[in-house]
Amino acid sequence: MNIRLQFEHSGKSSLIQTIFRLLEISRGKILIDGIDITSMPRNLLRSRLNILPQEAFFVPGTIEHNLLLGAALKQDEEKEALNRRIEEILRALKLWDKILQLGGISAVLDPEKMLSQGERQLFCLARAVLNPSPILILDEATSRHVPFIHPMFTFLQSSQSS
Repeated sequence: MNIRLQFEHSGKSSLIQTIFRLLEISRGKILIDGIDITSMPRNLLRSRLNILPQEAFFVPGTIEHNLLLGAALKQDEEKEALNRRIEEILRALKLWDKILQLGGISAVLDPEKMLSQGERQLFCLARAVLNPSPILILDEATSRHVPFIHPMFTFLQSSQSS
């Protein structure tokens, strides 16, 4: 299911904060798959949601760490498969060559110096695809990055069907 809200200054960000239970619901309710979100533990709810925020965010560390957000891998074979998936996703989003120029996925990431705003958004999209959840929320993620809209949505559509 896709829901698209396109109103200016209408509380979309507040709605998103409420969905993530950063704001409490004072009346009414929000249901996801028929379940009232206030009946779910916050950590369980948030584990089923993913967001591509208005402003890209990063943590200190390598490109790989930022893509995976520190997810632990159990076996070397799993890491090899994941590295292939990272390359596939970054290629699809037209970021692979840029990442190679920066030193590969093991390079320390300084997003402000290394990536344009649009590339930072695409990087966050790659993170969302690598850390899948049933619901992906786009919070005006593409509004300022018109040249990057097409690869983002083309990739989202193809990754949903595979």
